[in-house]
Amino acid sequence: MDFQKKIEEYVNDAVKDKVHFDILFVSDESSRLSFIRGAGAMTEFKHFYGHIAPIKVTTMDSATFVESRPDLSKYNVLWVDNVANGTFNNTVLSLVDELMEKLAPNWKADAANLSAEEKEAYIEQANEFRSMSLRIIYGLDEFVWDAPGGRQVNMITVTTVEDAMSIADEVIVPNAELAGAVKEIGFVHEKKEVLVIPTFMTENFYPVGKIFLKSTGYSTSIRTPKVLVKGTVIPQNVQNLIIHGTDKYDFTVCSVGELDERLVKLIQDRTVHNIQHWANPFVSKTNAVKTAAIERDAGFDFVIHTMGGSEPDDVKIDYYNITAVDTDALMSIASGAVAIAGIDDAGYDDGMHICKATGMTFGVKTSVKDLDAMLSKWKVCVNWDNIYEKQRQLLSTKLLSSPVIMASYFNAMLGRRIADARKEYFKKAEAAANADIKESK
Repeated sequence: MDFQKKIEEYVNDAVKDKVHFDILFVSDESSRLSFIRGAGAMTEFKHFYGHIAPIKVTTMDSATFVESRPDLSKYNVLWVDNVANGTFNNTVLSLVDELMEKLAPNWKADAANLSAEEKEAYIEQANEFRSMSLRIIYGLDEFVWDAPGGRQVNMITVTTVEDAMSIADEVIVPNAELAGAVKEIGFVHEKKEVLVIPTFMTENFYPVGKIFLKSTGYSTSIRTPKVLVKGTVIPQNVQNLIIHGTDKYDFTVCSVGELDERLVKLIQDRTVHNIQHWANPFVSKTNAVKTAAIERDAGFDFVIHTMGGSEPDDVKIDYYNITAVDTDALMSIASGAVAIAGIDDAGYDDGMHICKATGMTFGVKTSVKDLDAMLSKWKVCVNWDNIYEKQRQLLSTKLLSSPVIMASYFNAMLGRRIADARKEYFKKAEAAANADIKESK
């Protein structure tokens, strides 16, 4: 079969036809972000585009998929959300093979008669042809060895996720740093397309429409600010801030890194509170949402997001946080807290991190005195309101219902080739219409 000719014919027809989506969404909710980037995103997508395109979303877990072996010819998008299941991967390959037999019955026999080099190119075209009928998308929301690769850093599950991404036509990640990491470390082939759809907020979990203000007229400053210190590792300067600041601030620690013995004693004495960090081995898919809900509902005034150890180079190799960028900060702001991030040594620019864009950052070498001065300044109610409003305004662009984010989902499901062809088609149509109007005048 001449796949290239068939692909061109399909693209030419697709740009003119009305778009429709029959989506099979498979998720085991194994990422801590599944509750805001998973099935909820599919529901919002259906709501957002449902008036201009027929959209059907079928949701199941990987075990159900394996057991039921759905007919993939009934769908045009298979969206796999953070699944780490080897049996699922094998089932997908088997079902895709069955689909190809329906689409091009003699393609394997044709491939067998080609040279090795010709065969590789032929199979690549065959996959692209298949993607016109069924696009396979893998959503990776976190670093593979955390979730869905497993909290135990199990290399078998990591390899399983690699295999799942290799099957997919494209991989979706929440930020450019994670996109770069999966390529650089070799989790995906260098030719694999990795698209970025930013982390977003949703009304289902966060009170994104609620207004949080401190200037009520009863007090000029927050009497004893509630401060959450959150990060896989807490650098020594922040630990010292906690150790020497318990008389001024109500601290809660959320970390998996080693802590100063003085801070450990404060936690044991309950002078400093403690909640489990999402990277803690005991935080699984069954309680990750609970730990997020505690942060959401605890009423923190500030959340200090730490990164790396106590040296600048430690920050740059902190893969958990570097590839998350401002995900946790966005959650904090959506929960009603001012976010402060220890990213001065990470190399982020204003557009990459919401705290950088609002000037709410520090570094591993920032003194305890300067950290204290920062909190003292922003605990004044009018100052707190001003900086929170700035962060909140930037957060508004991260809503799931944002047209930019929804358009990213739309184009991902169409595929780059058809999406680009549709843009060009409508651009020419618009130009022709404008020319007709101009001529009529």
